[in-house]
Amino acid sequence: MEASRTGNSSETDQLLESLAAGDRQVWGDLLARHRTRLRSMVALRLDPRLQGRIDPSDVIQEAFLTAFGQ
Repeated sequence: MEASRTGNSSETDQLLESLAAGDRQVWGDLLARHRTRLRSMVALRLDPRLQGRIDPSDVIQEAFLTAFGQ
């Protein structure tokens, strides 16, 4: 039950292992799998002064691009 609550399932573990092994194609799969939760987390933490100008999905996309470029 803990795995489903945290979103850390065996499928996610496999994706993370593939990523660690150098398979950069799994980035999109990981993002798609966790997008809703990530968006909620960003929205919750986004400074109220920025909420009208910045969409949480844009923050996630920028972080994705930064991480993917590493």
